[in-house]
Amino acid sequence: MGYFYALYKAFDYGGKRKLSKQIIEGIADYVTIPDGGTGLDVGCGSGALAIVCAKRNPNADVIGIDHWGPEYRNFTKNRCERNVAAEGVSNVRFRKGDVVKLDFPDESFDLVTSNYVYTILWERTNRHSCSKRCVY
Repeated sequence: MGYFYALYKAFDYGGKRKLSKQIIEGIADYVTIPDGGTGLDVGCGSGALAIVCAKRNPNADVIGIDHWGPEYRNFTKNRCERNVAAEGVSNVRFRKGDVVKLDFPDESFDLVTSNYVYTILWERTNRHSCSKRCVY
């Protein structure tokens, strides 16, 4: 029981993370993916936004991408996968990726979400056009 509780706490927003929960839930309130559609979460970090969007759109798929660099060592693909298992979600998956060089064909997604990543990448060019190219 202790092991699964620890996994759940990696995604849980109790205590000090209440603002994060409000932000993620607030973004997810605007996310509607058509049945059979696919959403992309850019800079997914711990997978929180991708997971919430997947839960709210059970007949769609969500892909979360992140570069998971050393500057954010608490956010890893492994953590995302543990969080998915803890939340019991089956329609979300994660992969390593670069927002500026998205490795998806044009028009692969019905929508793109992001929580903070564009503010971090402000100095990098084409940050929005790279995402737009992948949306229907």
